Amino acid sequence: MNEDHDNLVSVYLGTDITAKVLKEYLEEMEIPSVLKSERNSSIDRTGDCEVYIAEHDVEKAKPMVEEFKKKNP
Repeated sequence: MNEDHDNLVSVYLGTDITAKVLKEYLEEMEIPSVLKSERNSSIDRTGDCEVYIAEHDVEKAKPMVEEFKKKNP
């Protein structure tokens, strides 16, 4: 992310696994992203995870994120 701490926008909420896959797709498009996991414990590996991107990247990422959501409801 940029040094000026761009406003972050959540673009996806899913399992840790699907969020990591989306993060990789975004990186391939040169869109940095951040994951925030909501695991209940260190044993539970399947908690909810959100993917955040900079506000200025939302329009660029939107078509790919929407397609990803259709394939990974």
